[in-house]
Amino acid sequence: MRYFIESSYHGGKYAGWQRQPHDITVQQILEEAFSLILREDIRITGCGRTDAGVHARQYFFHFDSQGDFTPDLLLRFNKYLPPDIALHHAYRVSEEAHARYAAIRRTYQYYITYKKDALAGDLSFWYPYARQLDKAAMQDVAGLLTAFQEFKTFCKEGSGAKHHACTIFASRWTFTDDEAIYTISANRFLRGMVRLIVGACLQAGRGSLHVDEVRTALETQAALQKAESAPPQGLHLINVEYPPGLLADGIL
Repeated sequence: MRYFIESSYHGGKYAGWQRQPHDITVQQILEEAFSLILREDIRITGCGRTDAGVHARQYFFHFDSQGDFTPDLLLRFNKYLPPDIALHHAYRVSEEAHARYAAIRRTYQYYITYKKDALAGDLSFWYPYARQLDKAAMQDVAGLLTAFQEFKTFCKEGSGAKHHACTIFASRWTFTDDEAIYTISANRFLRGMVRLIVGACLQAGRGSLHVDEVRTALETQAALQKAESAPPQGLHLINVEYPPGLLADGIL
């Protein structure tokens, strides 16, 4: 039987989602917990990878089990798991359903705060000069992305991606008195993509990068000179969407 689990996690203590040989990851913690409690060897597949220090407000993964996943198991798992990983809902799905490949839309947000917050410093990027940024220039770079389909320009070197095609549905900044929030939705993302985009927007906001330079880089699929990657703590995966009906059989 195959199940989808909706979860969330604080990525501050982990070397990302994906299992690694020498670092603790979210996938490792979950697989160890599921194997122990379900008393069988459980391997889970996530809806995508997140880098070290990146957070997920909504994250789906699937696993196969010989037994029934009863409603009380969510409580047992949450009592066992560390405080920075939480399970919210379980869904019984078809054997062909895939947490990664079936997802049709993913949305990330990046948070930049104008003031230092001792209690939320690992959930946003404190940029002390944020109020001096050219907001229009940042919005120009963000809005440019929806006109393109290939994004090698914003792919981390050595990613191993077979192709760089992405469909970006939305890309925009929202500015308030206290923070700047970047929202981007796409069918898929490349390794390090969102952080590189935020870095380019900040460069544009400082006046060290012009939107025409970004356009030229995207047209030629070249890397930006002196590309910057924003710190991981401001990045949150906030939503993952699947085709209607795939998660119709909710357990909890």
